[in-house]
Amino acid sequence: MDFAFSEEQEELRRTIRRFFAEHSPISEVRRQIETEDGYDPKLWAQLADPLGLQALTIPEEYGGQGFGSLELTVVLEEMGKALVCAPFFATVVLAANALLASGDGDAKAELLPSIASGETIATLAFTEDNGRWDDSPADGGTSTGTRCTSSTVAPLRSYSSWRARRTACRFSPLTVLPRVSPGRRSRPWT
Repeated sequence: MDFAFSEEQEELRRTIRRFFAEHSPISEVRRQIETEDGYDPKLWAQLADPLGLQALTIPEEYGGQGFGSLELTVVLEEMGKALVCAPFFATVVLAANALLASGDGDAKAELLPSIASGETIATLAFTEDNGRWDDSPADGGTSTGTRCTSSTVAPLRSYSSWRARRTACRFSPLTVLPRVSPGRRSRPWT
């Protein structure tokens, strides 16, 4: 059994490494950390075109490239080495994968193409076990958690996911809110 990366995966690694060395040197990373957004929208656009990184693991039917976890691992390793300031993990690893796992075909068709193109920045959010954004009692007791507010939370066409737009989160115009069917525990792993 061979556990080495393939030649194509190593070429992806070299390409990504060269790109980040040129477009995201440590001096730029330090500058971006101090900005209000914390990332460079121009770099984000370049990750989408010409590199196509946001589309890497999204299936072709939703505008992606359909690669797997190994290629994503290569990209994440190189992003980590370069300390890239971009909402890639939240968008591609968390939100896109939550949508893919949701079983909600309409949500996938509606949301994944704009994530794949780099047009949409997304994140994943969970509610507390009580169904609220903080861990305060539903009767209005003292809040000890942090609230993430949204001007609209619209249920998608099924019970598998919700989405919120214009959240209080810094730069994510789309927040994916996983939801389970009524009567099921919200966190089956607890």
